[in-house]
Amino acid sequence: MKVIVGTLASILLGCGTAYGYRPFISTDAAVADLHQVEIEMGYFGFSRTGRANTYGVPQLVLNYGVHDRMEAVAELNQLNVAADNSPQVIAPALDLKWVAREGFLQDKPGDSVAFETTLLLPSTPPGQKDVGFQETGIWSHRLLGLLFHFNLGGGVTNDDATGFLFWGTIAERPITKTLRAVGEITGENPAGGPPDNSGLVGLIWDTPKPDLALDVGVRRGLTQSSADWQLTAGFSYGFIPSQLLKSPRG
Repeated sequence: MKVIVGTLASILLGCGTAYGYRPFISTDAAVADLHQVEIEMGYFGFSRTGRANTYGVPQLVLNYGVHDRMEAVAELNQLNVAADNSPQVIAPALDLKWVAREGFLQDKPGDSVAFETTLLLPSTPPGQKDVGFQETGIWSHRLLGLLFHFNLGGGVTNDDATGFLFWGTIAERPITKTLRAVGEITGENPAGGPPDNSGLVGLIWDTPKPDLALDVGVRRGLTQSSADWQLTAGFSYGFIPSQLLKSPRG
């Protein structure tokens, strides 16, 4: 199962890039099943830059399968508390993601390809009062027992409409039937500004309960504009509402 949209939102404390697929900034070329609701929450987030710490209160991400090849995503507000105890609401967004080519992620031959359009909504940090957008192409490929998800996109920020490029690569490798080791390298390059690049290592556990996955991750900043260290933990859960309303059969 695709572990829900929305990435480890808590790992990206303060970043304006749209989130994707826990525990990543990037995403995969899959969408929620038709009429399926997927919930993703990062229930713990911690970021350290120099001697300054920032703590993240959970951000909620909701997915809904509007078509067998399309999902709508609402990334609700995340509350961060900085070292000076000032709260900030970070990066609410609306997404529409569609699968252009069905492949192994949809149990069909070949690679999977998708596109995601993101509307970046106003946030409370100074200057982030406008609306931005991001368009991302996604290619999922299987090679030598590894799953790769390549992302490439761009858009404009929700502060001063600065253009930016976004790129990312996810790698997944099964350890057991239910446990996966994961890694990611990703970056954002704003026009005229310093790059924000980072790398992640983590684990995803597909629990015995269907469509429930737990994740943990550690991210290391690779450029001066990135947070030095980030730590997160969260979960993803998917269900079809109509099935929950059905009475159990005796």
